[in-house]
Amino acid sequence: MFICGRLQLRDSGAAEDTVQDTLVTALEKHDAFARRSAFETWVFGILKNKLLERLRQQRRYVADIQQRGNGGYIIDAQPDHDMANPPF
Repeated sequence: MFICGRLQLRDSGAAEDTVQDTLVTALEKHDAFARRSAFETWVFGILKNKLLERLRQQRRYVADIQQRGNGGYIIDAQPDHDMANPPF
């Protein structure tokens, strides 16, 4: 789960937080698991939704910073390395 989150978010801390949020949600909502799929599939579905939510929040944050101008600096959420060759 962490590797999936890290590849999508390009940030280890954010990936850890998202995986933790996923596991907490899965524990809180375990009664909603309808057993129509494997448990792992259900949890990864929760992870996918959490990752999409986090990515949307990041895009909104970057767009907000760019609109304000931030004193002439543009803050970009792009990593300074190529994800084809991750630094880990």
